[in-house]
Amino acid sequence: MKTNLSRTLMLTAVVVMLGAAAYGQDNLTAKVPFAFQIRGTELAAGNYSVSPMAQKNGFPVMHVRNRATGQSNLILAQNRAAEVKGGSPRLIFRCGDLSGCSLATIWTAGGYGWELPVPRLSADERERFAVVFLHRSEAE
Repeated sequence: MKTNLSRTLMLTAVVVMLGAAAYGQDNLTAKVPFAFQIRGTELAAGNYSVSPMAQKNGFPVMHVRNRATGQSNLILAQNRAAEVKGGSPRLIFRCGDLSGCSLATIWTAGGYGWELPVPRLSADERERFAVVFLHRSEAE
């Protein structure tokens, strides 16, 4: 009984590690030409890498890192956006006149979009969106 349990636990651990390794292979980069926010944290314009780190309750935890400074953020996606076949990987920012831009959606190479929490705009702010395309990069 103990041997079967040990084997089952070991097999489960191997499957989880292989899944995480395969999931983490998707390393994408983008040059963001403007300052933006992620969950209230201000980030400067620059080159960023974006990669999935893990999953929690079926939603990915995304890692966004400034390649020059090393500043990074882990973000738990809130909702899955509508699937788009053949869509390019991209970052979508929701911007307000006064509040600036916040990362709102990450679209991966597989055509999956993940919505992120963004602050509400005030009633007198005009809303606009900015799109920055992601490109595959070498592993770091």
